[in-house]
Amino acid sequence: VNRRNRILSFSCIFFTVWVVSFSSGGAGGFLGSKVILDGAVSARAHSGMMAMAAQGRKMAVTSWNIAAINNNPFEYWITFPQNPEYEIIMGNIESFLENPGANDIPVHQVFTDEMFTRLETRMEKIGWPSVRSYWENDFKNRNIVSQFMKDKELGSKRLASMPDRVTNTINVLGQADPVCRPTVINMYDGDLSTMNQWWDAWEKFMFNDPLSIFSKEGNLSLVPYQMLKPIKKAKYPAITEVSLFS
Repeated sequence: VNRRNRILSFSCIFFTVWVVSFSSGGAGGFLGSKVILDGAVSARAHSGMMAMAAQGRKMAVTSWNIAAINNNPFEYWITFPQNPEYEIIMGNIESFLENPGANDIPVHQVFTDEMFTRLETRMEKIGWPSVRSYWENDFKNRNIVSQFMKDKELGSKRLASMPDRVTNTINVLGQADPVCRPTVINMYDGDLSTMNQWWDAWEKFMFNDPLSIFSKEGNLSLVPYQMLKPIKKAKYPAITEVSLFS
């Protein structure tokens, strides 16, 4: 009974700490001052759990990880009744991805041959091998939604998600705000109103300016492309030597 009471008491303490954390930071801080916890509800919950502990009653507890390592706002659907437009845009995005129709255009109509050539030039300067054969013979002619974004093999190999994870949002030493890769799937606040503006900003971000970051090796100054590492086959067995080193 004493052990059970200690567990229940710990649960009460955990709940109280969660309430304080929510109100002082985390989700509460992100959503702004409009989020106000109901004190009466919190008090009743705390009182109820303390009563259970005093009576020696059992309580079954479960938990799950609701965090996300990626920052893509279109990857997670939340409830946001204060802004009906959020529901509309998320529904439209889902409909487009499920049924792109005539908008399922070839990749090269979005990421153009000119953009690839500029990327290839950058890769040559830093000593990376050419991947033009993959571009010319495969990727440029794929339909961008059904054959690229929804390609399960690319997903299982993490060939798109891993580079995004590493460079999406980078915490920099000496400043409060992180540095974001120019993309619509993070909090980047620059002008991305045209494809050319996006590509110019992306290329500069990836290859020009070093960022001061903290890592397991200590404080480092790295250009974002230097943060990209080979994907570990032990963790992602779908990866092959060709896709790993080419």
